[in-house]
Amino acid sequence: MPHPLTSGRKQFLRFLVVGTWNTLFAYGLFALFNYYLHGRIPQPYDYTSANLLSAVVNTNLAFLWQKLLVFRTHAGNLWHEYVRCCCVYGIAALISTAILPAFVCMARGITSDATLAPYLGAACLTVLNTLATYVAHKYYSFGTFSFRNLLPKKHSRPERTPRP
Repeated sequence: MPHPLTSGRKQFLRFLVVGTWNTLFAYGLFALFNYYLHGRIPQPYDYTSANLLSAVVNTNLAFLWQKLLVFRTHAGNLWHEYVRCCCVYGIAALISTAILPAFVCMARGITSDATLAPYLGAACLTVLNTLATYVAHKYYSFGTFSFRNLLPKKHSRPERTPRP
C-alpha cells in the first residue's frame, strides 16, 4: 500500500502536469476569444465574455483529464463527479469573471499598453484559480466531501426504562 504522503505528492505532480496543459489551453482560448471580441463589444464585456467562453469550453476537457490522469477515480462516479466538477469550474469562472476587471485595472498600472492589460490580468488570476480548483477538486469533485456532513446529526434518544 503506497504511503499517503507519497501518493499525495504524485497526485499533486500529476495535477501540475495536467493543470499546466489545461491552464495553457484555457488561457489560449481566452486570448483567442479576447482578440476576437476586442473592439466588437465594449470593455469590460470583451475580456469578461472571453473569460466565460473559455471556461465553458475548457471545463469538459479539464474534467476528462483530471478524472483519468490526476485523481483516477472509478467509472461508476462519472455523472456525480462531472456535476461536481462543473460546479467547481462554474463557481471559479463566476468569481474570476467578477474580479477580472480589478486585475485588469492593476495590470494597467504595470503596463502602458492598454490592450495588453486583460492578458496580464487574466494570467495573474490564473495562478490563484489553479490553486483554488486543485483543492476543490481534491476534496469535493473527486473526493468524499459532502455538505451533508456539515449538518448536525440527529441524535437518537436512549430508550427510557419505565419506573417501577
